[in-house]
Amino acid sequence: MGRGSSSITIANIYRPPGPMGDFYDDLATLISSICVEADERFLLCGDLNCPGSGGQINDMLTDTFNTYGLRQYVEVPTRGENILDVLAADDHTTVYDVQVSDAGLISDHKLILCKIMTSCQRQPVCHVFRNIKAVDPLTFSDLLIDSDLFVAPAKNADDFAEQLKRIVACALDKIAPIQTCYRRPSKPITRWLSTEAIQAKRERRRLERKWKSSGLEEDRQRYRRHCRATNKLINDSRSSYFRSQLESAENPRDRWRICQRLLHSKETVNCQLPTLRT
Repeated sequence: MGRGSSSITIANIYRPPGPMGDFYDDLATLISSICVEADERFLLCGDLNCPGSGGQINDMLTDTFNTYGLRQYVEVPTRGENILDVLAADDHTTVYDVQVSDAGLISDHKLILCKIMTSCQRQPVCHVFRNIKAVDPLTFSDLLIDSDLFVAPAKNADDFAEQLKRIVACALDKIAPIQTCYRRPSKPITRWLSTEAIQAKRERRRLERKWKSSGLEEDRQRYRRHCRATNKLINDSRSSYFRSQLESAENPRDRWRICQRLLHSKETVNCQLPTLRT
């Protein structure tokens, strides 16, 4: 797994054929740690050997991608009649011109080609505020009493309103000056995570640190059990959120907009299977 110059974390994963075991739980934990906890852009590629029916990937893999807002760009078979190799990215990583090539038949797997927009970054949002909770009412009152509002009030309503505005602002500048902070915009997943899911994620992180510190098998098993429970809560949160959104939609237009978000249908991809060479 590597990190590019524009803060895109790229994971290249190979899962050998065979029983799934804890693969989906481990994959969900990995994606969550990058997309949600670290809040970074993410691209996943590799041979996951998770074929599904009808020339698609496995439903559980699809659910895992959907839960964390990843779009799977490979839509045609990469080996035989199955999609074994995937290319998935979060909605802030622009992937385009995706192609599946036989690459001269040098391998029984086809080659996935794509282009990535590396200059697209989310800009932090500037928040301007005053810490009103830190204001001492008595101090504020004394500043106003000693000001021209009481000593030399304006003669008419308009002038007094301007005087009030100016003096109150000056008083607040002394005891609660204007502050600014920059916050990265929230990712879509943070909008629908339930309180239980958020708490479970924190506990999962704590159990992971404990296991890595102790190295005990008992701690590892406790961590793995909690991973499965956390992933279920995250999945349930997503289902509950979109279900409530669809139920509260007042007209077909709103329902269609929600469906577009679910299906990622606003984005297009050029995924063509070249003619095999003879």
